[in-house]
Amino acid sequence: MPETSEFDRKLQTALAELEATGMWRANFDPHVDRGLRKLGLRVRPPHYRSFLSTMLGFGALFAIGMAVLSALTRSIGARDISNVGLNALAAGLIFGGGMALAYHLDRRKHRLSIWDDL
Repeated sequence: MPETSEFDRKLQTALAELEATGMWRANFDPHVDRGLRKLGLRVRPPHYRSFLSTMLGFGALFAIGMAVLSALTRSIGARDISNVGLNALAAGLIFGGGMALAYHLDRRKHRLSIWDDL
């Protein structure tokens, strides 16, 4: 139980620090993160995650969504499911990398604290 309360304290501190920067709430506390927290998962705000976990998280969600839509509509022009999967994986890595870079630069711009120091 102490771990949960420690996480909750850090989360509230991080959200207050992010809100003080003037960012939109949807940018520093995405709806997906809030939903995962309601399910009981301990998810940090994206500005406080590592570059790799941010990239993989956003990239995976994007790739899954793109693969499903592409498989249903065949909009990528792929003739088989492996091409759809490879295209979705590549697009997910590019999107995830871009989002991770954006959050990393935003973290530096606003001089946010490190998660362990909260």
